[in-house]
Amino acid sequence: MTTAPPTEPTPPAPPDSPSVRPARKRVLGLIGAICLVHLWLATRSNEFHFQQHPDEISKIEQILENRRNLHHPLLMINAVDLAAKLRASVTPRRYDVKYWVQRRLTPQQVVEMGRMFSALCTTLGIFLAAAAFVVTGRPWAGVGAAALMAPNYSIVLAAHFFKEDAALCLGLGAYLFTWSLFSAHPTRRRAILTGVATALLLSGKWAGGIFILGHWIALLAWGDRKTAFRWLGWQLGVFCLVFAAINHQIFAALPTFREAISGEVRVLTVGRDTPGTLLGKYNWWPLGWLNQEPGLSFLLASGVALAAAFAGWFGRPWRTLAFVPIAYTLTLGLTDKFSARYILPSGFLVLMFSGALLGRAAEGALAFPAKGWRLATLAVVGALAIAAIAVQAANTRHLPADLRVSPHEAAWTWIRENLDGKPAKLMQIRRHLIPRETGLFDPATPPLPVELSELNDRGLTYEALKKSGATHLIFRTMERNNRTRGVVDPGLFDDLDRLGKKVFEAPPGPVGIIQPGIEIYEIR
Repeated sequence: MTTAPPTEPTPPAPPDSPSVRPARKRVLGLIGAICLVHLWLATRSNEFHFQQHPDEISKIEQILENRRNLHHPLLMINAVDLAAKLRASVTPRRYDVKYWVQRRLTPQQVVEMGRMFSALCTTLGIFLAAAAFVVTGRPWAGVGAAALMAPNYSIVLAAHFFKEDAALCLGLGAYLFTWSLFSAHPTRRRAILTGVATALLLSGKWAGGIFILGHWIALLAWGDRKTAFRWLGWQLGVFCLVFAAINHQIFAALPTFREAISGEVRVLTVGRDTPGTLLGKYNWWPLGWLNQEPGLSFLLASGVALAAAFAGWFGRPWRTLAFVPIAYTLTLGLTDKFSARYILPSGFLVLMFSGALLGRAAEGALAFPAKGWRLATLAVVGALAIAAIAVQAANTRHLPADLRVSPHEAAWTWIRENLDGKPAKLMQIRRHLIPRETGLFDPATPPLPVELSELNDRGLTYEALKKSGATHLIFRTMERNNRTRGVVDPGLFDDLDRLGKKVFEAPPGPVGIIQPGIEIYEIR
């Protein structure tokens, strides 16, 4: 009697095999459902007044007045501008003002369109970043990545503002996704997609160039150079065409562009313009910030995930793509300007790799031959995943209610109720605290019933306030705390407390950028 030879185990199907496509579609559907939850979070309570965020006003002006200041690349501005023009084309003329869009749309309508675009950008960015793991044969790594990114406080908050940070998330997700596709199987079509994604990344924010440079350094240092340079001409050609199409206004105003970029660089390098100090005073603030948000445990988990990525645990493309967050985060240490906005892409990638590590661990547990070990490991990984998602969701839970707090509108209500019909003259420190003083035509917000002082706030003193005839001073509490960075006289706030009378105060709120606290003093 002959014995049949033992059968060898069937090797796993490659990621592009037709046999895995149905399962891949189901996983992508699950990731899509997770991203819809993020979109819901990102669009809740996004109707706060456009004057609350100091940086949104200039973007509204650029759209309503059909101009560009070129401080940033133009993906977000031009996309929202196109949407505004399409909406205006079906909206009847309502206002007798200079500009075509401004005759039909209010600043509040424009800013809410911008915030909706931001929400779509972060949603698509999360989906594409997670899908990058799926197309490289690590589907549950993609699910884990999406599950941690979707409820994150910083990403959801960024989606509520008409700012380029959300567009950077979109470009980053697109870049990771297309390069995962291209590295797995280089073709002309995929090369074209990488060119488009690279243009989106750089057009979202200039910081996208750091990601691109970091990735190419890794490709040349230890990547597959043959793959990197295959179809390079198509990548470069498509990149140039798409970048030029998105940012075409730059080429018509190069002097303005150079001046704007120089200004941005000066802000980032302040205190480091002395020879030898750029690298000599390296800051570790990015790691300190990531230690707080998303948190130390996620930072450590992402470090383990990056090491695993370099070892090939997530697939060949991730051996070089893993260098992207390292290059960007280390570059941030070269500036003394701290900002949560700057660290957002790093947090995005920390959460992505942390979630991918959990998903990959679950995949590894499923491969255990012993059922007991398999179930025990899955239980541990599942508990860690639930805890990690719960931490992110808990931080975001109160955000919709927090965003509805409006110190600006509370201050305007107080002025209307207490100064209407009185000989009051109101002075403000800095700008954008008073309705209709932004230069934008805003028919939705009634003007305040007081005379506004034209006194310059530079070097402002209490005596100068009295001599100008101002009866009240309004300012942000953050200006008191920062001493307005040398704008007003250093003793002004001490004199206000000693000689004036505080008649209104809205304390700083949990979302400091739109709730800086507002105080009103009576000048006596």
